[in-house]
Amino acid sequence: MADPRVRQIKIKTGVVKRQKFCKNLE
Repeated sequence: MADPRVRQIKIKTGVVKRQKFCKNLE
């Protein structure tokens, strides 16, 4: 069950988490 919408949401949340993580490292 690979719903393209679910995949896009996962990618968006992953990008947001990565951005927050990078900000914490600065």
